Amino acid sequence: LNPSGLTPKGRFGASIFGYELMLAQMHEAGVLEGLDETLLSILLAALVFEPRKNDHPPKLTGRVLKLQKTADDIFHAVRRAEVRYRIFQHTKPPYFHLAPAIEAWSAGESFEKTLRQTTADEGELVRMLRMVIQLLRELWNAPEVSDTLKARARNAFSKINRGVVDAERQLRV
Repeated sequence: LNPSGLTPKGRFGASIFGYELMLAQMHEAGVLEGLDETLLSILLAALVFEPRKNDHPPKLTGRVLKLQKTADDIFHAVRRAEVRYRIFQHTKPPYFHLAPAIEAWSAGESFEKTLRQTTADEGELVRMLRMVIQLLRELWNAPEVSDTLKARARNAFSKINRGVVDAERQLRV
């Protein structure tokens, strides 16, 4: 907020339903603009995913490790602000456990091959991918988002929303 109302960051954050603190911070910092379609999907999956107890993260590629470090840095800044301003429920940390599966699915791999890239079960993976799709929709409809980021979100959507993940196609059958 500023004296005249919502800032651009506030307008953006108000249009995102879930994970808005992390996404608003990342958007303001220019992180989202620098991501390709696959990394954007990986980031969104990291925000929505929560590992099971004793679920260990997979080996990540260099570009995903770099994104993970950026996301972790922003998460820690958000958490410090939440503590300082006594905001509860705290934002959950990003978990990059689905990164290999998202990379495979975005590259057009079969669901069976994609599933082998994660410890998640079939239903959990489909649910996570559908949550990524919802966040991609919110991103391309958000105010203060560049045409480039909107196009990337739409392209990422088309790579993710296929096969067993495409709920609308399943309803048409």
